[in-house]
Amino acid sequence: MARPALPAAERALGTTIIGLIVISAIIETVVLQRIKAGNKGAWVAGSWIGLVLGLAAVALMILQLLYLPFWPGSSGFASVFVGTYPVYLTCVLAVMIWLEILLMRARAFPAIHFVEQPPTFAEAFAVQRFQANLSAFTAMWNYMAIVGLVFWVLFYLL
Repeated sequence: MARPALPAAERALGTTIIGLIVISAIIETVVLQRIKAGNKGAWVAGSWIGLVLGLAAVALMILQLLYLPFWPGSSGFASVFVGTYPVYLTCVLAVMIWLEILLMRARAFPAIHFVEQPPTFAEAFAVQRFQANLSAFTAMWNYMAIVGLVFWVLFYLL
C-alpha cells in the first residue's frame, strides 16, 4: 500500500516537536560551556529551560501518538512510524529524567566549586565527576536531536 498522506497539522506538530528538541539541545550545549567557565547559575537557568522544552516535546509526541491519522498496521509507513516513534519517545523521556537528576544533584555543589578548587579531595572529585556527567548528558542529548532530525526527514519530508 502507499504511504498515508499526513495532514498539514501533523507535519506542523512533527516540526514543532523536533524544533523543541533541537532548541533544547542547543541551549544545553551553550550552558555546558558556561558551567565549565565557572558560571553555575547560567547552567541551572539554561538547563531548566532545556528541561521544559524537552518535556513539552515529550507531551506533544504522546499527543501525536494518541491521535494518529492512520491505523498502525495500515501500511509500511504506518508500521515503521508506530514501531520507531514510541522507542524514540522513551529515549527522549529518559534523557529528560537524566537532566532532572543532574539539576537536583547540582544543588549539592556551591557555585564557588566551579570556579576554584574545592577544599577537599572528595569534593574536588565529586565536582569533576559531575562535570563529566554533564558532558555525557550533553553528548547524548545532541545525539537524540540528530536522530530526531533524521526521523523528521524520513517521516515528514519524504
